[in-house]
Amino acid sequence: MNTVHFLALEQRGPTLIISVLRNVGCFSHEEFQDEWIDLLKRLDDPAILNVIVDFQRVAYFGSIVLEMALHLSRRLQSRAGRVVLCNLSSFGVDIMRAAKFDQLWPIVDSLDDALKTL
Repeated sequence: MNTVHFLALEQRGPTLIISVLRNVGCFSHEEFQDEWIDLLKRLDDPAILNVIVDFQRVAYFGSIVLEMALHLSRRLQSRAGRVVLCNLSSFGVDIMRAAKFDQLWPIVDSLDDALKTL
């Protein structure tokens, strides 16, 4: 059986970059659970202060990604960390604006812009 990966994680200094690899509009929590657990373990590292969620590879995403971003933001609050979103499609930006998440986190055009924002 092949393992499907939904996220790629890369750490650059105090920043964890989470790249969403697949359109995740309809996968279940069960499919995502192992990667979610791995992500939370990475966030236990006190050296991680910020998270960038990079949507370059996807045009749309489901509510599970919104939940993920909220959860990550809450975990980083105690460290005064930040979440930045980048490379969203126009549809993705519309979703974030409709949910008013653009008021919680910066939305920028590129990964380079996200790194500069931090």
